[in-house]
Amino acid sequence: MKYDLSIIVPIYNVEKYLEQAIESLLNQREYSYEIVLVNDGSTDTCRSICERYAGEYGDKIQLLNKENGGLPSARKAGVRIARGEYITFLDGDDWIDEDYYYNMIVHAKECNAEVACSSHCISYPDREKEDKNAIKTGVYENEELEKVKENIFYQKPYYTYGIYPSLCMKVILKSYLEQYLYEVPDNITIAEDAACSYPILLSCTRLVALSDNTGYHYRQTHSSMMHVYNPNKISKVINVMNYLDEEFKPYYSRYKLQIDMYYTQLIKELAKNELLSDKTVKEKKETLNVLLQEEYTVRALADLKKFPFLYRIFFWMLREQKVTALNMLYTIYKRLICNIKEK
Repeated sequence: MKYDLSIIVPIYNVEKYLEQAIESLLNQREYSYEIVLVNDGSTDTCRSICERYAGEYGDKIQLLNKENGGLPSARKAGVRIARGEYITFLDGDDWIDEDYYYNMIVHAKECNAEVACSSHCISYPDREKEDKNAIKTGVYENEELEKVKENIFYQKPYYTYGIYPSLCMKVILKSYLEQYLYEVPDNITIAEDAACSYPILLSCTRLVALSDNTGYHYRQTHSSMMHVYNPNKISKVINVMNYLDEEFKPYYSRYKLQIDMYYTQLIKELAKNELLSDKTVKEKKETLNVLLQEEYTVRALADLKKFPFLYRIFFWMLREQKVTALNMLYTIYKRLICNIKEK
C-alpha cells in the first residue's frame, strides 16, 4: 500500500514520552499517512510500547527493531522501508498538533514541491515558546526561490535562522531525500540534520514555506537544557563541518556569506563548550587552535565587520586566541545569567 506521507520515528530510551508522541500521530487530521517506528536498540520499555501499538494498528504502523546505531542510522533504516511519497521525522520525545503534517503534505502535493518546511514550538517544563522560520510563508521557485536561498542559513539579527535545519519540521519528497540522506555518514552525530537538510534546500527547485505552522512541540527536558562541557564536541563538529564543506563547494561562490555565517554559529558553540571545561588556559588554547587552523574557520572569521559589535569582540578574541580574556568574560556572563535566574 502507498501513502502520501511516511512519518519516521527514531526511538532510543524515551519510554517516558513515547506514548504521547505516537498518540499525537494517531490523532492527526485524516489523510493518507503511515507511521514507521524505528526502535534503535532501546534498553528500556520502548520496544514493548512499540510492539503494542504496531499490533493494535496493523498496516498503519510499521515497526523495525534494530541494534543501536545512532540517529542517522535509524533514520536511514526507516526511510528504506517507508511506503510514502513524502517523508518526515518525529523525535520520540516530541509531539505534534493534529494538523501539523497535514498542512505541509497538502501544500507540497498541490505545488509538486520537493520540500515543505514549517516552524515549531520549544516546549520547556513550565512554558512554550514559538520559534518561527524567518522566511515568509509562500511557494517559492525560480527567482523568488533564489532570493530565499540567499537567506536560508542566516538572517539578522545574529544569529537568526532563515530556515531551521531540523528534518522533523520538513516534509521531503522521498526520491529527493534519498539522494542526500544516505550520503551522510552514520558517525555524524552533531548537526546531522543540517548535513542533510541544507544541501537539499540549496538544490531544490520548488519550496513551500509555512512559517506560521508551529505545531511541532520540541521538548526541552532539564537534562537537555543543562550547559555541560562535552569533551567530544570539538571533534564531532569538525567532522560535520568537513562533510558540509565538501557538500557546499558547488554553492560557495553564490552563498559565501550565508555559509560562513552558519560556520560561525558552530564555531561559537564550540568555543562556549571549551570555555565550560575545567582545563587550564593553555589546554583550552591548544584545543581551540585545532579548530582555528581549519580552512573554513579561517574563511569564516577573516572579516569580522559582518558581526554585531559584541560578537565582533568575541570572535576577534577567539581568532587571536585571547583565551584568558575570553575565560574572564564568560565567567562574568555565567554569573550574570545565574543572578537573573535567581531573581
